[in-house]
Amino acid sequence: MFADPQVVARGMVQEVVHPTAGRIKLTGPAVKYSAGAAAAAPGDDDELGGGDSGGDSSSRASAPTGMSAQIRSAPPVHGQHSFEVLQEVLEMSAPDIHRLAKAGVIRCAEMPPRVRTKE
Repeated sequence: MFADPQVVARGMVQEVVHPTAGRIKLTGPAVKYSAGAAAAAPGDDDELGGGDSGGDSSSRASAPTGMSAQIRSAPPVHGQHSFEVLQEVLEMSAPDIHRLAKAGVIRCAEMPPRVRTKE
């Protein structure tokens, strides 16, 4: 995929440093913004088939100009976000998460130190 002519021509190949795999190549976002993207929004130009949409154009978000989207970080390692997801989304207690990890049920790459509790 990295050698695909379209990927190369659009400059989509980006490199990031992964904590376990080292320097890796990824295909970056295909979105590229230009100065004209902010000026013409769909529905604003008759050429685009929209004409007047009747909305307030000042409330529409415009694309940043002269920028292409960049990959901000490497993909996570296995279990990197497990603790946060279990605690924040599923509202599990830290001791319960530690018990699951100790039993081998889950993997938490980064876990706060065990909090002593009465069991």
